[in-house]
Amino acid sequence: GDLPDNHRAIIAAYTKARDDLGLKLEGVRFHRLVHAYVALDRFDDAMKLLPEMKAAGATAAQRGLVLRRIIDRHLHGSAQQRERVPALLERYVQETRDERDPAARLEQEIWAVATEARLLIEVGDAQRALALLHRRTVMFKAETVDTASPEALAPLYGLMGQAYEKQGDIGAAEESYRIADGRIDSTDPLKGQVLVGMGRVALAAGEENAAETAHGFFVQAMREFEATPAYLDAVLGAAHSEALMDKPHDAIDHFHLAVEHIVKLRRDRDHYERKLTEMISAHYDRRRDKGDYQGAL
Repeated sequence: GDLPDNHRAIIAAYTKARDDLGLKLEGVRFHRLVHAYVALDRFDDAMKLLPEMKAAGATAAQRGLVLRRIIDRHLHGSAQQRERVPALLERYVQETRDERDPAARLEQEIWAVATEARLLIEVGDAQRALALLHRRTVMFKAETVDTASPEALAPLYGLMGQAYEKQGDIGAAEESYRIADGRIDSTDPLKGQVLVGMGRVALAAGEENAAETAHGFFVQAMREFEATPAYLDAVLGAAHSEALMDKPHDAIDHFHLAVEHIVKLRRDRDHYERKLTEMISAHYDRRRDKGDYQGAL
C-alpha cells in the first residue's frame, strides 16, 4: 500500500541490502526505493539515485518519470517548493536528453515547456508564458514534421488560450482554445480544461446568448471530466452562467456542489473560496440593482 510506514520499511530494507550486505539494486527494486523516497518527500535522496539508475540501465524515460513525479509534488506543494520547479525542469531536460525514440523525446520536451508555461501563468507572467509557448511551438513544428501527431502540441495551444485570457485578449484566447480543441483527443483530461476556457471566453465576449453558449461548454466539462482538475472550474462556470440565465435554483444547486468540493481541497482552497464569494456577491448585487430582492436572497 501507499502508506508512510510501508515506504520507510522499503527504504530500511533496501539501504541495508545495499550498504551493509553489498547487494546491487537493479530494475524494479531501484524503482521501489525511488518511489518510497518521493512518497515521503525525500526528494534529494531520490535524485541522488538517478546516476545509479542510469548506470544500472534505466532508460531516459524511466529516469524522467521519477523527476516528473518530484516536479508534480513540488507544483502541489508550498510556495518554497514551487520556486524549485525551474531548476528541477532543467534537470529533467538533462536526464531525458539521451532519449532515442523521437516521439517520446518530443512528448518529454512538450511536457517540460507546458509545465514551465503553466507556472509562469500562475505567477501572473502571461507575457513570458506566451513568448515561450510561441517560440517553442514554432521550433517543434519545424523539427518534427514527420514525428508529431496532431494532438502532440494541443497542450501548448490550451496554455496559450489561458495566457491570452489572463491578458484580456479574448479573440486570441478563443482562437487558441479552438485550435487545442480541434487537435486534442476527446478523452484527454486537458479537453476538460479547454472546454472550461471556451466557456469563460464565450462569457467574456458577451455576445447574444453568451450565457447559454458558455453553459453548454461548462456542463460538457462537468459530465465528461468529473475526475480531473477542470471539474471544479466547470461547476462554478455552470453556476455562474445559470445565474446569468435567471435560473437561480440550478445556480444554487451548483454553488452548493462547488462548496462541497472546495472544503476538501488541500491546495488552492483560498483561491476558490475567494472566487466563489466574488461570484455570489456579484449575482446578489445584480439582482438587487434590478429590484429583484427575492431573487437576491
